[in-house]
Amino acid sequence: MSSTSNAFGGAWSTLPTSLTPWILDVIQSLGHTQMTPVQASTIPLFMQHKDVVVEAVTGSGKTLAFVIPILERLIRRERKLRKNELGALIISPTRELATQIHSVVSLFLSAQPRLPSADDNSEPPDPKYPDALLLISSDKSSPAHDVQRFTESGADIVIGTPGRVEEFLLGKGKNAVSVKELEVLVLDEADRLLDLGFQAAVTRIITHLPKQRRTGLFSATMTDADALSELVRVGLRNPARIVVKVQAKKLKSVAAAAQPREIVEERRIPANLKIHYIACLASEKLVQLTRIISSEVTQHKSCRFIVYFATGACVDYFYRILQDILPLGTALFSLHGHLPPAARTRTLAAFSDTPATAASPSILLATDVAARGLDLPQVDIIIQFDPPSDPKAFSHRCGRTARAGRHGRAWVLLVGRETSYVDFLAIRKIPISERPYFAGSGDQPMAAPLDEEEAGEPSRLDDPEVSVFLDRIRKTILTDRAIHDQAAKAFVSFVRAYTKHEASYIFRVKDLDLVGVAKSFGLLRLPRMPELKDVPRDNWNDAAVDWNSFAYLDKAQEAKRLAEGVAAATVLDAEREKRRVERAEKQKANQAWSDKVVKKEGREKRREKKDKKRKWQKTQAAGNKVKDDEHGEHGEHGEHGEREDGGDDDWDELAREERMAKKMRKGEITLAFHISRLSTRSAISRLSLISRTLSSTAMPPIFDKPTVEKYDLVLIGGGSGGSGCSRRAASYGKKVAVVEMTGILGGTCVNVGCVPKKIMWHAADLQEKFTHHARGYQIKGEAIPKFDWATFKPQRDAYIRKLNGIYASNFEKEGVEHHHGFGRLTSANAVEVTRPDGQKYTLQTDNICIAVGGQPIIPSDDEIPGASLGIDSDGFFALEEQPKRVAVVGAGYIAVELAGVFNALGSETHIIIRKENVLRTFDPSLQEVLTPWMEKTGVHIHRSSKVVKVVGEKGKTLTITTDKGETIEVDCLLWAVGRKSLTANMGLEELGVKLNPKGDIIVDEYQNSNVKGITAIGDVQGKALLTPVAIAAGRKLSNRLFGPPEFKDDKLSYDDIPTVVFSHPTIGTTGLTEPQAREKYGDDVKIYKTSFRSLYFSMIDEEHKEPSMFKVICVGPEERVVGIHIIGAGSDEMMQGFAVAVKMKARKKDLDDTVAIHPTSAEELVTLR
Repeated sequence: MSSTSNAFGGAWSTLPTSLTPWILDVIQSLGHTQMTPVQASTIPLFMQHKDVVVEAVTGSGKTLAFVIPILERLIRRERKLRKNELGALIISPTRELATQIHSVVSLFLSAQPRLPSADDNSEPPDPKYPDALLLISSDKSSPAHDVQRFTESGADIVIGTPGRVEEFLLGKGKNAVSVKELEVLVLDEADRLLDLGFQAAVTRIITHLPKQRRTGLFSATMTDADALSELVRVGLRNPARIVVKVQAKKLKSVAAAAQPREIVEERRIPANLKIHYIACLASEKLVQLTRIISSEVTQHKSCRFIVYFATGACVDYFYRILQDILPLGTALFSLHGHLPPAARTRTLAAFSDTPATAASPSILLATDVAARGLDLPQVDIIIQFDPPSDPKAFSHRCGRTARAGRHGRAWVLLVGRETSYVDFLAIRKIPISERPYFAGSGDQPMAAPLDEEEAGEPSRLDDPEVSVFLDRIRKTILTDRAIHDQAAKAFVSFVRAYTKHEASYIFRVKDLDLVGVAKSFGLLRLPRMPELKDVPRDNWNDAAVDWNSFAYLDKAQEAKRLAEGVAAATVLDAEREKRRVERAEKQKANQAWSDKVVKKEGREKRREKKDKKRKWQKTQAAGNKVKDDEHGEHGEHGEHGEREDGGDDDWDELAREERMAKKMRKGEITLAFHISRLSTRSAISRLSLISRTLSSTAMPPIFDKPTVEKYDLVLIGGGSGGSGCSRRAASYGKKVAVVEMTGILGGTCVNVGCVPKKIMWHAADLQEKFTHHARGYQIKGEAIPKFDWATFKPQRDAYIRKLNGIYASNFEKEGVEHHHGFGRLTSANAVEVTRPDGQKYTLQTDNICIAVGGQPIIPSDDEIPGASLGIDSDGFFALEEQPKRVAVVGAGYIAVELAGVFNALGSETHIIIRKENVLRTFDPSLQEVLTPWMEKTGVHIHRSSKVVKVVGEKGKTLTITTDKGETIEVDCLLWAVGRKSLTANMGLEELGVKLNPKGDIIVDEYQNSNVKGITAIGDVQGKALLTPVAIAAGRKLSNRLFGPPEFKDDKLSYDDIPTVVFSHPTIGTTGLTEPQAREKYGDDVKIYKTSFRSLYFSMIDEEHKEPSMFKVICVGPEERVVGIHIIGAGSDEMMQGFAVAVKMKARKKDLDDTVAIHPTSAEELVTLR
């Protein structure tokens, strides 16, 4: 553009290709009577089959520059896309930006003409285009649900974030979504999508797409090097580069010229955006923030602000503090990446929708999660409390104002040498003008602080209001210790972020006045951290606080603090006493000369302290002279020493990790060894490495039609039972097909049951050991390691994906066909398969085995109002973050196991049961040991209670009301009240297959239903709902159907099936319970029982010594063992062997005659008397 006034690129009618009338109507209804320059340059090329790379300032209309061509290309297709075909894909780096783009596309599609009623005289109906599909993480949508929504809606356009799109195209939707007809790919905010964080996912997506497509890269900060270096990789072909520059005219006096000369200045920000900076002391940043807001409100009537902070912890903290500092009527909102997706969506909607006036302004406190692409309406002012770590984000932050031709202002607060950032940004064509320091009401204007030779020291006295703010903030903090924790966390996170600034030669933590920062944060005391080790504290005074009585408002949190304080004091006293005894013994051993030595050492220590004091005083008086004399001109490391910002360490570390990766690829070291040697700060890279490695194996094919005229066996259900049955049949040379509706093998056990649950139990068990047991074995540390749910979940899920791949590979090896679809019986010899895309085909067979398993039950809202606000056991494994408070409803083993995991990992845990004990179907002795122990470890057990009502909002606080009138507030409600078979709509009733009232298939001892040729195994037949039972039943069924003659009567005995419960402590059980034995054998029953503590707990304090109870049930004069029930550490691992003994009808004498393994808990079972 030639000037700031030329902000348009021409009328829409000037486009070479006219727009569809209804699209033009929408554009004009939005008030866009003229194209912007980026639209005028991009739309014709994109519509003429050109790839484009577009760089334009924020707020310049880039979204319409790609949305309009996409719609026009789809409208002009000769053949309408089929329901499973994708026409356009838009990828965005954030869910907020994806949601915004989706709303724009939906606005257009909702305005398309309705189909007229068909008659002879009517015009041909216009094509109907379904709404675009939005793929983002949320608590209302899962990857499987994404695929379901696509197959139901037949969306032509998909908009989403990289991870969700990758899962949609290459994961759950791989066989349901066709990309052969894809015409347009758009990468919005392309520089972010092409950076290391998204590079792998974007590359995999692009590789999957057809090469005959149009691709557009759009961004506001994509430099020439950025774009050109990545073009080949993303598959652009001879792209047209469009760079829309902003140029501003201004007058400049020139020597020897009669009049000032007009010069043209290029900018990378909108011409109607003015950016100012204020230089202040670190202690004055919060004061200046409030004064900027006050000035904007009073002088310019500004009413909608965004204030950017460095970290999410800072956002949370200042959100709390500013409520007590800013004027009444100010509406505050907080937004950062650690919030759940649903909460971020609500915050953005609330900020946008809340009416704002100068008397009642709206202020959004945010991190860079709100920096890119978001079109927040009517934002007047941007304030960067902390400059961004990534300089690219600076213009994106500022670009949230001055959008669509509106004027806007942005401010940034700079401290000391940070003013060099102004020159840095000028090189990037982002002009910033200085504004004088805002003085307080009635104060004299204050000079900006000057750079000082002594790093970290202020150059003038603090603004008088700094101390006023400090006192006000401290008073707020002293109301609740939790705010103090927030303050310390925010301060530490800010310092850590500061050390990682990309412009590290400007933002150096050693140049920062950390004491001043602490004042701005209002800290009560300085935290212990390496960066503060050598910082002078002359200008700092800790607040007068009685730390012993400084309490949390939250009663549970305060009780925990007091308990930890008592424990710590006990340990400290013990350590002091130990040191005192050691000193006394040492002095006694050296009594002859120790007195003189002690006196001499005391004199030397006093002399050393005096020398240090004199040296310090001399240093203070001489300024920097001592430092300069000691370290020379170039500092401590010399001219070519280590880089001050630690850069050499980073490069060395990267080089080391690269060498290790090469060794791993060559097979010289293992993956586990490679991961173990990565540095602490590479934790995210470590997780990424695990995920990439576990998901790198190519998945075997999934069949989409019959390969033979008739199969020997067709199974419906690809879980453990179906797998065991099908592979055993295939081993006999039979042709076998397995129909699985989810497309993922392994069933409940592998995906949302036994395996991930045991992994979570291991994590909980390890946390218990760190928290309660380690100190007993003198394993100490400053802090107890804490479980990180959000980081662990993807690691666990990656392992599950690996198991899915193993199941699929085993199918391929055995020759078992895997068909993805819903299986329905149309006869006793035919299974109709409905694929995800709606297409159907039929598999013919003489043998149909149903192994579809079951699903958890959640009461309906009609039965219990608000019940749907809870989750089930499947939902447990979908939780992205650990809830702080949770209630589990149910008394069975699933409820006990999940409640135990939550409790051990630190969640406040409630369990609501209808009777007095948990595990009511288990032996009473187990119930009587486990129930009180759960209570002792912190689980709140609500006995003889039923839930009658749940109110609240999913993802937020829920209030549960019981039939006793008790209310329980939690963050998560989990129903574990039973399971039901997945037999609905399978055509069983039509064929006359008998079901019980619960929907289970009734079978005989050979797994046969009442209809010849139809069998059932696993949970669907309602007996012994255990994975090993399903596998065993399936194998024996195949043995009987296809094996040699000796297997013609093969069947599974459902007697004496062992099982374990992964409670805390674990339980093992097999055979009859005591009530069952007495009912069957009467007085002929003899009980052997013992209670003890495992040797492991001998070093643990009494409060945390887990109980153990072993019980053997015998009958008859020979004392045959008919039941064994054990609880205690290791019970889950030792039960298998004793189950064999029960199965073999061992006698008590057989146990007695077995030599004990000592010292173990298991020996108790062979030494019972």
